[in-house]
Amino acid sequence: MTKILDRYVISSMLLSFCICMMTIMCFFIVVDLFENFHRFSTYVERTNEAAQETGKQQQSLISIIVSHYMYLSPMILYYFTPLITVIATVFTLLRMMRSRELVILQTTSLSNYRIALPFVVFAILIAGGMVYTQEYLLPAIGDEIISTNKIRKGRRVRSASQYKDNKQRVFYIAIINPLTQKIYDVRVTQFQKENYIPEKVIEAKIGQWENDTLVLYKGTIVNYETNEESIITKDGYKLDTDLTLYKLLTPDKNLDVLRYAQLRDLYKSYRNPGALVTMYNRWTTPISIIFLVLLTVAVILHSAIENFPQKIIVCIILTLIFYCINFLCLGMGKKELLTPLFAASFPIILLGSAGVATIITAN
Repeated sequence: MTKILDRYVISSMLLSFCICMMTIMCFFIVVDLFENFHRFSTYVERTNEAAQETGKQQQSLISIIVSHYMYLSPMILYYFTPLITVIATVFTLLRMMRSRELVILQTTSLSNYRIALPFVVFAILIAGGMVYTQEYLLPAIGDEIISTNKIRKGRRVRSASQYKDNKQRVFYIAIINPLTQKIYDVRVTQFQKENYIPEKVIEAKIGQWENDTLVLYKGTIVNYETNEESIITKDGYKLDTDLTLYKLLTPDKNLDVLRYAQLRDLYKSYRNPGALVTMYNRWTTPISIIFLVLLTVAVILHSAIENFPQKIIVCIILTLIFYCINFLCLGMGKKELLTPLFAASFPIILLGSAGVATIITAN
């Protein structure tokens, strides 16, 4: 009987989880698209203008929107997974209560611990999926996620910035326009490795990336070693550099798309408290799903609240309280008002204690 119960609960949870996931994602996409449609259209117009100047293939509005939400969906699902799992748990228990299955289980010799076990097992599987998503999937598409977010947020033009690449070159860029994906009024100074003396200076009116290579147009090249000056041809001057448009627009690392090892190296190199908090949060967030499901099942099975709608309201309130506490603790940890370990673990300890205490009293 118990194996049948486990299979039935896990399959019901999976169905409810998929339905909730699709519903929330569709709702988010519709609302977000309605709010940011003008930004998409502006981006397409600007990129197509730039494509005409360079002879590149133009992009359609539909392809931009599809690719945008295709890359953004894993990140949104990761953030909403704890809430989706709680909603799926409530819907599964609601279905079991309407069909009197939950009442029958409670009248048998099965304890509340055993009834809650398949729900917890499903939560563990979802937590494992979150770990895989955060460690492998999101870092693989990190650049695309950040670039699509710039379109949605309507990032403004940046001006008067200076950068250094891995080949002893210093870039001074007057204007960086993420919509046209171009840089303007560029000055590149190549230094000697031994004594840091200028070796070559390149000045160009326009620069853009073509197949991961920076190409400069409309400018001059001055070689200090040979005292020669040349003009950049129509084909442009290609620079092999590790500097990309993504790096120009994101001088600070986006912690959400870094792997655990990258976060650790970032903290060791720069002592970034946000990196350490995010590193601890990589483990506490998946664990929070397990405790949220345990607390939800315990509240539903508890006899102190007889009205089922009231139990649902209590579950929603507890989930929102956890989200608020977790958000505040993480923010205070990144500002060094709390220690990183305490900031990441305190909401989980509080939630786990509440879940265990509730299931014990319910039993």
